Amino acid sequence: MRLSTRSRYACRALVSLARAGARRRQLQLKEVASEQGISPDYLAQLVGLLRSGGLVTTHRGTGGGVALARPPSEVTVADVVRFTEGSLVPVECVDRPEVCSRAPRCAMREVWVQLTKAVERTLERYTLADLARREQELLAEAPMYYI
Repeated sequence: MRLSTRSRYACRALVSLARAGARRRQLQLKEVASEQGISPDYLAQLVGLLRSGGLVTTHRGTGGGVALARPPSEVTVADVVRFTEGSLVPVECVDRPEVCSRAPRCAMREVWVQLTKAVERTLERYTLADLARREQELLAEAPMYYI
């Protein structure tokens, strides 16, 4: 299973917003883009998608920006991936066994179902608050080089 750039970048952007939310502020798109190494144009498209999914809010004008729509402790990585990818299943027959005549007697389908459950459990375990906290720890541990 390979996640799209959309899912990976959405998670990264939302972690930045979760960190900013801890400081009770919105971020401008250019701040998020710079912090996460995401093209500002791509991020703008992504924010539009995330806004339509109720994950972020945007405010125009002076002092405007983007912020999480819900507390970061209430948004899991699974929520973000499901929204951006549409599903967590590796093959269609996991959710829709009727699409394959072999489903009732397919040993591989059982593997795919177990894989899906394992992925769901893992992604449900982490919230944006968890990731924001961990990212802050990693940033504090990383050595800073000055030239």
